[in-house]
Formats: sequence, C-alpha cells, structure tokens
Amino acid sequence: MVTTHGGATGTIEAVQPGVTGREAGLARGLVIGHDAEYAQFVCDSLAGRVDVRMTTSTEMALGLLVSREYEVVVLEHTAAGALPLRALLRHIRSHQRDAGVLVMSQDGLMAREIVECFEADADDYVVAPFHPAELAARIARMVRRVERARMTAPARAARTPRPRTAVADALGGDESIVHPQHGAERAA
Repeated sequence: MVTTHGGATGTIEAVQPGVTGREAGLARGLVIGHDAEYAQFVCDSLAGRVDVRMTTSTEMALGLLVSREYEVVVLEHTAAGALPLRALLRHIRSHQRDAGVLVMSQDGLMAREIVECFEADADDYVVAPFHPAELAARIARMVRRVERARMTAPARAARTPRPRTAVADALGGDESIVHPQHGAERAA
C-alpha cells in the first residue's frame, strides 16, 4: 500500500483503499523525497513489504513524523533540501527513536556528509543507482531489527538493575570492570 502526500497542497491519496497495511501485517514506512519520480520508484520497490507513505514536502514530512509511528524512514538527500541533513535526521530521531533510518542520494555524498549521516544516527546509506531488491533487503533488515527491539523492550524494562558492589563504587561505579562475586580479588 502506498499513500502519497502532495507537496504544496498537503493532500492525502490512498493508492489502495480499504485494508490498511497495518491490518495486513506490514511495517509502516515513510519516504521523504525531493524528486517525486525517484520517491515513487522507492515506494514501488517496497510495495507489498511495507505500508509506505511518501511526501516530497519537507513541511509535510515534519508533520507526518510527529503524527504516527514508523518502523522505517527513507530519506532522499539532495543539496537542495529545505533543511540541512543533520537537522532533518535529528528531527526524525526525536520523533521516531526506534525507526530504522536509511539515507539515499542520487548524487553521492562526500565522505564528510556520509559520516555526518551516521553521526546523526542514520542506520544506513545508499547511493543510486541501486537495484530495487538491494533496497528492499536493506529495508527488510531494518524492519526486522526494529521489530526485534520492540519485542525485547518489555523484557529489558522488567529487569532490575544488579546491586552495586563496594568495589564497583570505589572504581567509579563501572560494573563491567569488576565481577560482583570476585570483585575483591580482581581489584586487589
């Protein structure tokens, strides 16, 4: 299922009305593109695997990121983008902490910009041209990772922290330095 969001008008058009992708068990995805044809190509590559929403408007994208939870966000980066890449990635992460984020570029980024993507917490980067199957595999990997993290999150939250030991306290509280049962022997 692909839902497009128009740039200037802000209209929403459901390509396949009726059953939503969520009801069909699909992960939710958002494609933020500057080139409508390229963004549509990305959406077509993910059809049947991800319930995709697409927009070519940065303003619309900012609203969509706040309005619902996504498993994956695909961001097409161009030099003509309305927001700097780092600012957009930080906005994505502030509202979509668990989502997989893939940055794509038709032009290829300079090494500095690629490092900037990862420093701003992007999960993956790909430069065009790429095969649709490669893109689908990268997205599927991100979705699996997000779903696995969500399934284990309640178990992690239910765990109680290990009691601190006197030796660990003396070493600045780093529990990884001292094993609680053998702390005195290792610290001596």
